[in-house]
Amino acid sequence: MTTKTISRTLTRWHKVTERLNKEYSDLSKAAKAGLMNTTVTEYLGEVQEARLLQHRDKCLAQFERALAIQDVVTRIRQALGEANDRTGVSRELAEYDKLVKRTNLLSAIFEGQTANLVTIDELKQVKNPPRSEEWRDRGQTKIAVGLLEGKLLENLKAQAEETTAAMYAQADRVADLNKTTLSIELPVDVARIAGL
Repeated sequence: MTTKTISRTLTRWHKVTERLNKEYSDLSKAAKAGLMNTTVTEYLGEVQEARLLQHRDKCLAQFERALAIQDVVTRIRQALGEANDRTGVSRELAEYDKLVKRTNLLSAIFEGQTANLVTIDELKQVKNPPRSEEWRDRGQTKIAVGLLEGKLLENLKAQAEETTAAMYAQADRVADLNKTTLSIELPVDVARIAGL
């Protein structure tokens, strides 16, 4: 087996694993289909036997090739995992994930404070509140109350803006870390499949 050492960014290696996983999937499906679902309507002689043996050998070759590609994908993923730990990508991704979720939560709460909500101070002035149309609560009165107003709402908006900015900065840090180059030795034929 001829191999060569290939250097690419961490981002590119992720794309390589995607391509190889697709190839693995295609080969394994073809091998399974051939080895498990081959049928004939009747015996047609030695030529048929030869073709069936040829088909079996092709399916077994696809099977072996799929396993070899799977081994390479595992090796790449392990190298990526080590590189991610060494460069801090895993830690930075965890921080990014937190910021994305926090930004979504803060934005949802802020954007949910609409003009049709009644503030706590205005609640005593609401006469004849509308009745619910939902089948579970039909006929019961419902007053949508805005619990956040004034300084609280301004603080929430500022926090949402700060968190969004931090999220963008963190995404840039992760992108920069993913530009780190990683060298991996691969079989030449598998590297060709991945476009390397």
